[in-house]
Amino acid sequence: MSLLAKLGAVAIIVWFYITAKEKGENPTKWAIIGFIGYCLSAVAGYFLIFKPMAAVFLAHGTASNPLMVMLISQVPAVLALLASVLIRKRLIATVPEK
Repeated sequence: MSLLAKLGAVAIIVWFYITAKEKGENPTKWAIIGFIGYCLSAVAGYFLIFKPMAAVFLAHGTASNPLMVMLISQVPAVLALLASVLIRKRLIATVPEK
């Protein structure tokens, strides 16, 4: 797991917790939902995007380029962060207006 993925997970937990407090919802529930959504998205990104891309780069011999390897390894974390934004928007949409 990359450093970006670990930092992203912590940031998502804090972000969802604070948002839930502001909206008057259960912050622990929102933090757990955000974390699970983040993890599932990261795993899906790993198997659906990273693995095929890594295979392509290995086949073309560009896997020896450290910058390319580092960039490709961050794809699941970036996908998980984007998915978390969508999950948060969906949770906010379910909050009844007061």
